[in-house]
Amino acid sequence: MKSPNDISSSDLIAIGSIGKSHGLKGAFFLNSYCDPEDNFFNYKRFFLIQEKKILEFSIESKHIKSSKNIVNISGIETVEEIKKLTNSEIYTLNEYLKPEDGEYYWKDLIQLEVYNENNEFIGIVSEIRNYGANDTLVIKNKTSQLLIPYVKDIRGISQKIPIKMWMMHLMAEAREWL
Repeated sequence: MKSPNDISSSDLIAIGSIGKSHGLKGAFFLNSYCDPEDNFFNYKRFFLIQEKKILEFSIESKHIKSSKNIVNISGIETVEEIKKLTNSEIYTLNEYLKPEDGEYYWKDLIQLEVYNENNEFIGIVSEIRNYGANDTLVIKNKTSQLLIPYVKDIRGISQKIPIKMWMMHLMAEAREWL
């Protein structure tokens, strides 16, 4: 087992974040990125990155209130301490999560080049957002930013992402509506 000193940020993957504080004893609402959300608790090791340092912690307790997970973590005992960590991402080790064929971590898509089906450069994936219905790629180039739904019609992930031309037409139409 790697010690926290031997772990780099490239060994980690975000699986949640610290939400709003709850109560006075350092509890918080967990924003789980897992599907289903309770899969978050299946992992053995948890980490925060604070001031470029990787800190390991454990889950001390959890309970559910109004279908939301409320969590206490080791080393945090007051509302003031947890408020300093609000919105911090929670990580686990990459080795716990192995994507299946055709599946990718968001972090693996960031900075990939995007091309249309005519092999014309569109831009680079700068971030990925989730608006509920599906994940959305934020594609930036020198002059614009495009939001493209990440659906099964996007295929052939390698160092380049080809995008079906109909998606480009859809995006062009959407911009005309604005």
